[in-house]
Amino acid sequence: MLNLEGSMFVPVFFYGREQNLWEDRGIDLSIEVAGFGKFSRTFSEGLATGLSPLSSLPMAGNLAGDTSVKCFGQTMNFINQCFVQADSDIQEPGDLEGMTVGVPGRGSSTTRYYIAQWAELYDFDLLEAPAEIVDSPTSTLYNFLENDEEIDAGILFTGDTIKALANDDLRSIYNPVPAWKEDHGYPPSVTMFGVYDEFLETNPGVVMDFWNGWVEAVELFRDEFDQAMNQYGAVGGIDLSSDGEVEQVRSLVENGQLFPTEWNEDWIEMNANLFELVAQHGGLEAAPGTDQFRTHEQIQETS
Repeated sequence: MLNLEGSMFVPVFFYGREQNLWEDRGIDLSIEVAGFGKFSRTFSEGLATGLSPLSSLPMAGNLAGDTSVKCFGQTMNFINQCFVQADSDIQEPGDLEGMTVGVPGRGSSTTRYYIAQWAELYDFDLLEAPAEIVDSPTSTLYNFLENDEEIDAGILFTGDTIKALANDDLRSIYNPVPAWKEDHGYPPSVTMFGVYDEFLETNPGVVMDFWNGWVEAVELFRDEFDQAMNQYGAVGGIDLSSDGEVEQVRSLVENGQLFPTEWNEDWIEMNANLFELVAQHGGLEAAPGTDQFRTHEQIQETS
């Protein structure tokens, strides 16, 4: 399977694999850490063998399109935020009109979520209202913000959101989670698990063993946080020499805000509603119905 470079779920997979959490279940888990462009093509170009995490909106496009794939869980909650310099006059997204805004890929799930939510909440067109859009890797956007260069605001992926939250020179002007969770009961998912239909039909027990390995990996990552971070935090984009960054991650993990291990019909309904909102604002050609998701009970019934 493919993992996204600089994403905080990558250390969980590496640490769990080192502790044989999948091998003990009879699963030989191979991992490639890839850039966003390749990661987002995981299923559309057949880059995964059977199952894999994937950014949620590319996943939604696969689910609603011709790709024979189903979603059976989420990998990581959405914590990606929009930052400005701490002393900036910018207070909210509406203040970005006529400004220069950095986005981590116009086609990324993060950017498309922002387009939809800012249109709904602020009547703000993210792609048209700013004077300029800078489309760059999230690490580059963070460096621009840190050095007060090139951009007035930047939307960052998980690892660089952590860096920004730990940096007193930067300030968040938008966190997508509170409003969405208040209305829908759950935070939005930024990465999800998908599995090819044929693989699911012929190996439902393996899919559940994989999921159970993931749940155990999340629990072990939380319980052995310091050791896991020392070994693999860097591949998640975390500067291990920064106590502030490490403590930001620790808080998110301990409070269950980063890696959800729950999956049911309510989670599915929430994600379907979010995909529909994104589709309404042009971020998806079509939103998948709930029939493109599988609960774990449904998978177990076919085992």
